[in-house]
Amino acid sequence: YGACLKGKEHFDQVISPNRIVKPMIRKEGKLISTSWDEALNKTTELIKESKDPIFYGFSTVTSEAQLKGLELARIASGYIDSNSSICHGQVLDVAKKTGISLTTLSEIINKADLIILWGANAAESIPRLLGKIVFY
Repeated sequence: YGACLKGKEHFDQVISPNRIVKPMIRKEGKLISTSWDEALNKTTELIKESKDPIFYGFSTVTSEAQLKGLELARIASGYIDSNSSICHGQVLDVAKKTGISLTTLSEIINKADLIILWGANAAESIPRLLGKIVFY
């Protein structure tokens, strides 16, 4: 690929046989393929019904996509988090020492009633999170 190890991982994610490339919704406890229209309608319904949604991801999408996610989170009165809370633990340790009030993704997950993965490929990049939120 002509990329560093981290860059190679991005290529591997794009061609991974585990990559979900079509919309899926859960019906009767099982994930099934569906149309984009049905998936978007179901997504809209879930966000509207949610009281405490969390929008997670953002690190692998464009700035414009991040902005749209932030706008949607604001409209839905949701929480926002990214993998930086996992990957940049040293920064969080310093923040805690300075007295800044923080929370962890696990704390939010336990309070959220809806988790929206925004540009995050949880199956490849954070499988433990995916296992916790999808395969419960």
